[in-house]
Amino acid sequence: MSARRAPTGGRTPALLGVLAVVAALVAASHAGHGFAPSVRVATAPVAGPTLPPVAAISSSWFCAEGTAVAGGRADETVIVANLGGRSVTATIAVTSGDRPVASQRFSVAAAAQLRVDVASLTSAAEPGVVVEVLGGPVVVEHEVRHGARAAVGPCARQASSDWYFAAGATGPGTEDWLALFNPFGDDAIVDVTFLTASGVQAPGQTQAIDVPRRSRVSLPLHQLVPDQSSLALHVHARTGRVAAEQSLIFDGTNGVTGIATTLGATGTSATWRVPTGDAETGTTATLVLANFGPAGTRVDVHLALDSRATLPTMHVAVPSMSVETLPLSAIPTGGGYAVTLSTPRARPVVAQLLEVWAPPAPIVGVTATLGSTATAARWAFATGRVTAAGDAQLVAFNPSRRTRTVRVLAGAAGGLGRIATATVAPGQRVVVPLAAGVGPNQVLVLSADGPVAAGRLVLGPSPSASSGVPALP
Repeated sequence: MSARRAPTGGRTPALLGVLAVVAALVAASHAGHGFAPSVRVATAPVAGPTLPPVAAISSSWFCAEGTAVAGGRADETVIVANLGGRSVTATIAVTSGDRPVASQRFSVAAAAQLRVDVASLTSAAEPGVVVEVLGGPVVVEHEVRHGARAAVGPCARQASSDWYFAAGATGPGTEDWLALFNPFGDDAIVDVTFLTASGVQAPGQTQAIDVPRRSRVSLPLHQLVPDQSSLALHVHARTGRVAAEQSLIFDGTNGVTGIATTLGATGTSATWRVPTGDAETGTTATLVLANFGPAGTRVDVHLALDSRATLPTMHVAVPSMSVETLPLSAIPTGGGYAVTLSTPRARPVVAQLLEVWAPPAPIVGVTATLGSTATAARWAFATGRVTAAGDAQLVAFNPSRRTRTVRVLAGAAGGLGRIATATVAPGQRVVVPLAAGVGPNQVLVLSADGPVAAGRLVLGPSPSASSGVPALP
């Protein structure tokens, strides 16, 4: 029997359809290689997680950065803090190489904290950590340690197709690591684009990165995009979603030593606030502004000083697809400050505050604090300190025109007890030092009678700074 021949008239549409599919696949394979502006303007907040509501049945947290192997760059300890009035169950699962390698269930008492060294669960050079919590308002942070230096900050409560960072660096003596964690059952394909002082870069090694399901991939940006004093980056997943976190490690070259870890922002914003600025002797600060948008913008920067002295608003022009740095050298030595920035016509940017402590400062280290895009009446912190020694503080900045009353609560004996009360004037910030009796094993809550922006600044033995985790309606 001879084969039946299809009618000639049916070939052309079919062939065109095949060609269209091939063209679409080719276009998709090249997506992300160009330098076209790409901005995801997300609803607030775009920086950091939010606190699960009291009635939450469960919550998931994703910790991207950290190592669990001898000689790793950032030894990781997961910190689970229960703010509720009853115990909750937390399951900590470590995945590596497309499979879970360890999982353990814990009970966390009311108003108590659980600390788990990831290396105690498994040995893995590229661990991705998922924390699943049943019930109640819980905040999950993690501490990463490089030698004697440590940093602490929140894990993510969501994965996203887009992540933004402003304050990367790959100059002499600096390691810049980008951790991409895919906690889901499908693979992710990721492109990373960089804004540098000399223009936009998208090296081939940072395009079409395969992040397999339930695995983590770390990129050594200091090798891929070397010798950059300013390095902003946009992580975009063509397919799938990831959690992204960045670590900067300084080895002492040029007098800078320490580790700073930052969870990225899932979008850009026209307003950012950093309440945790420090201006003690030996401290230098630089505000880093990244514009991933299609048009240039002006950024208006206002500083609220603890001394109540006033400084004129600074104006910074940030062209499209560029990164600009603003040294905060005009700040008088002594005390601290909060940074507020906004852009006219709501053209969004990303902002981070890079602070360096070096002699004659009493401590040595670095922080790279992503600004906050939210205000709230309640903020949570899984811990207030890295160790029992050294100074630490919670800070609240009041952006409103009304005086606010702030209370700080600490977990103890199955409940949250008040340890301090303060007032904060309009447009100012208030610092609540954590007394020596407040240990690293206590959960903290900062509450106010109106919306504020809140953060934590650890000043010893090595500095660490981050925003708190807000409770939003």
